[in-house]
Amino acid sequence: MRSVVFLLMVGLAGSAFLLVGCQPTEQPVADAPAAEPAVPVMSDEDIIRKVGDDFVAAWNASDADSIAGFFAEDGDYLSPDGDYYKGREAIAGSYRTSFEGMYKGTTIMITTTSLRLLETDVAISDGAYEIAGLKDAEGQDMPNIKGLFTNVMTKMGDKWFITCSRPMVPIEMPGTT
Repeated sequence: MRSVVFLLMVGLAGSAFLLVGCQPTEQPVADAPAAEPAVPVMSDEDIIRKVGDDFVAAWNASDADSIAGFFAEDGDYLSPDGDYYKGREAIAGSYRTSFEGMYKGTTIMITTTSLRLLETDVAISDGAYEIAGLKDAEGQDMPNIKGLFTNVMTKMGDKWFITCSRPMVPIEMPGTT
């Protein structure tokens, strides 16, 4: 009986040795698939600033529909002239008319000077803009328009939209220099 147990133990030990010897060897690290690079997560502030950058690109391409896409479905826009537009279609129409008229071929630069998150899904941004490339009715160069803006932004899902936009052109008050 002892010899049977001994043979059984030797057999188990030999089997274990063979199993260990049959295990796949570790692949060199160089052959291991490369880990996917981590996608940087943008903060809400960065996303809102990117909306501004994308707005500039759309303006400079005279793309009224893309500009309207930055607005919430029920967003509104009060132009520096005092004209009020509500909803993406009306806003797109406003920009379309502008790009066919006075703002045809213009470019815009935007500088955000203040950005505050009022809630996790509501922000307010203030800044300045400058529109260049204006021409009068005779095709003569006109001075750049410099103005200020305030936008209220709302987060829907993972995107930020302009809920209301208030660009304005400061005027010089009489008697001031």
